[in-house]
Amino acid sequence: MKEKRQKGKEKEVVVVSAQKTATQGEDEIFNKKREWPNRRGKQRVETLHARNTSSTLSSEDTTNRRDILAELPTDSRPVVIDLGMGKGQFLIDLASELGKKCTLIGVSASPNEIRWHTCNYAGIEIVKGKLPHDDSIMELLYERQGEADGVFDTYGPSTYSNNPLHSLIYAAILLKSGAKFSAITSTEGNAHYTVFGNAFIRAKIKAFFKEELDIDINFEFTAIESEVKPGKINTDLLVTFTKGKQELNASDYLTLCRAADNMVGISKPSKPSWYKYNTSYGMFSIDMRTYKPFEPIGEINITNFSN
Repeated sequence: MKEKRQKGKEKEVVVVSAQKTATQGEDEIFNKKREWPNRRGKQRVETLHARNTSSTLSSEDTTNRRDILAELPTDSRPVVIDLGMGKGQFLIDLASELGKKCTLIGVSASPNEIRWHTCNYAGIEIVKGKLPHDDSIMELLYERQGEADGVFDTYGPSTYSNNPLHSLIYAAILLKSGAKFSAITSTEGNAHYTVFGNAFIRAKIKAFFKEELDIDINFEFTAIESEVKPGKINTDLLVTFTKGKQELNASDYLTLCRAADNMVGISKPSKPSWYKYNTSYGMFSIDMRTYKPFEPIGEINITNFSN
């Protein structure tokens, strides 16, 4: 398999082009009769949130993994938030390793997935709701603003949300100064079709984060092992940042979202979804997106009618 490397304003881009991704062609809509693969244990998350290539994924010894525990403070009780907890296995594994010396919070837009008994036993706090603006989500933001030592999103709202950019702003407000955010999001296997648009759109997002939040946000393409088609290597987008010293308050959230809409644009699907799944909590779909400014409304002619 050959890798094509592209360099530009973003960090080095790895695009796996020897094989079609599951998003191209044969899997227009995922077979709803099969359970959507959703392995989200700590080891899997550490691999997904580290930059890899098809070469590094070729063996366990060369696979890059993120050392999540090493990023958490040891002199205080760490707060970790998973914005797309799925069954909750990532947080369950963290609870097993950290014991009672942590606060673990999971956000779920599909609570039927959750391993409720195990999560309750592990002491995991669960918030049911959809990012970026559900009432329960806003309550969490006000309760935990500036408290999180780590925020993770593994194919959660950064993939499914109707405005993934707002979800990134949300995560930034949750973090403590110096704490890190990481998200792995779906792509169409190339730099043009991602949840965060093409390279031009991502450059605008970078500029917005720097100007308004004093945060350097990074977009990197990374190789991942497909769960839909085991053995296949696909390319997805890793989004990371470390919160700076600028104070960000929950009360500023909607103002920042509006500013992002004005500077970057409104999130809109750029391609039909290749994955749609209807749950009791609503429809989920994976849409490649672009961001466009509000279109001005033309003059409206009003005719007065009299009886």
